[in-house]
Amino acid sequence: MAQVLVAARAIDVDQQRYRCGAFQVEITDLMNEKQANVFPLHLAPIDRFFLVDENSAYPMTYVIQIECQGVLDREAFEAALRQAMDRHILLKAVIRPAKRGMLCWVSSDGMFPPIDWNTDDVPVQCDGGEGFDMSRELGLRIWVRCDDSTTRIVLQFHHAVTDGTGAFRFIGDLLVFYDRYFGNEKNELLPLDARLLRNRRRRMIDAYAQENQWTLWKAIFRELRTVFGRRVLPVSLPRTVRVDRPSFPGIEVQTISEAEHAALRDASLRDGVMMNDVMLFLLFQTVRSWNERHDKRSRRQPIRLLMPTDMRDKEEYGMPAANMTSYTFLTREQRECDRPTQLLQSIREETAKIKHHRVGVNFIDTISAAENSPRIMRWLLGRRRCLSSAVLTNNGDPSRRFTAKLRRKEGLVQSGNIIIERFSGVPPLRDLTRTSLAIMTYAKQLTISVRCDPYYFEPSDARQFLELYLHHLRQYANCAAEPVGAAT
Repeated sequence: MAQVLVAARAIDVDQQRYRCGAFQVEITDLMNEKQANVFPLHLAPIDRFFLVDENSAYPMTYVIQIECQGVLDREAFEAALRQAMDRHILLKAVIRPAKRGMLCWVSSDGMFPPIDWNTDDVPVQCDGGEGFDMSRELGLRIWVRCDDSTTRIVLQFHHAVTDGTGAFRFIGDLLVFYDRYFGNEKNELLPLDARLLRNRRRRMIDAYAQENQWTLWKAIFRELRTVFGRRVLPVSLPRTVRVDRPSFPGIEVQTISEAEHAALRDASLRDGVMMNDVMLFLLFQTVRSWNERHDKRSRRQPIRLLMPTDMRDKEEYGMPAANMTSYTFLTREQRECDRPTQLLQSIREETAKIKHHRVGVNFIDTISAAENSPRIMRWLLGRRRCLSSAVLTNNGDPSRRFTAKLRRKEGLVQSGNIIIERFSGVPPLRDLTRTSLAIMTYAKQLTISVRCDPYYFEPSDARQFLELYLHHLRQYANCAAEPVGAAT
């Protein structure tokens, strides 16, 4: 460490950085990684949950796509990727038994994620399947597809490595280092502290251990009864014949215009609700409409939506990419969709409770308790029950997750010789949760991404589901509905 400090002062005392070719690496980050010495690092409860709750057909992985103007420079991108991974050390770690024989994050000793470079007419494929062997490979894969003037970057993450917020922070750092390759060195990255990764597990366990035990176990049993014990209605299959070769990444994407986005915001203000409430409301309506089209049988099971929630506090803003997510579930009887005003109001009230009373902690408490009895967790997750009809995550503006501000051109992020036109991607799908949606806002436009179960939904089926969601969206934005109450 002394040698590192001496070298840093010798190169640039005032700026506290050293040069490596055309790049600049923050010395504070290098010092933090050396001082923290985080590996081996015990898995947090949410990490273990994502390892248990997957199988070869439905791995806990997700995709983020970046569409760009300009042709990506391969040398610059790969160099920038190495530097971004140095800041986000779980992206260069694997999972193996270590301390006390328990599964831990350990250093991969220099492994680098595979990058598939090709022209835009070559499809993106996972020849060995979508799953990761986290004991032997990093939780990141990348595909780059270019033509004469555009680039598409596809990044696949294992959910145990990082959630969406952490992934976008990593992507922001990647774009900053890429920008520096072209001589744009004004962007100052937020210093990251790898020691916060140790506190991540401790905070989840402490929240579980320090809670009033009677209150805690009541919440756990309520979560077990309502989430794991109650049957809910899956999204109906458009066909019963299984698809031989699932498409990958299999995401259908639609961006609505700035005018439509403004009309949607105005409608949410009119009804005194948040945009996220509206998106959940529309998904309830869409699942109900889709099932009426594709399954004429009358079913009494309710519809349940899974909404990931971010558990980060402001003290953890300097944490490298990691998983700090929890699950919250919203359940409604099908007949409630016939009363849209009351349905939207009830969603508004429940999401406000989730936000202000940290309801998402109940799920973390449950899996923390199950960590002491792994067989119970495997039994709960192995019964092939539908935990949720669909998943909806609202990522907001991905560029606001970045740890540095990049230049903009007409509202679009610019990095080196590329301009980011659109972000898209979806959370993972689990068995019987057949539809996953993500909402992203960027450059005043709103992008909706959908992936449906790739074994039973052709791309045309997923497009139909997305079109049905957009139909409900436009219907809501354009109708003069009765207000549901004051804004929260």
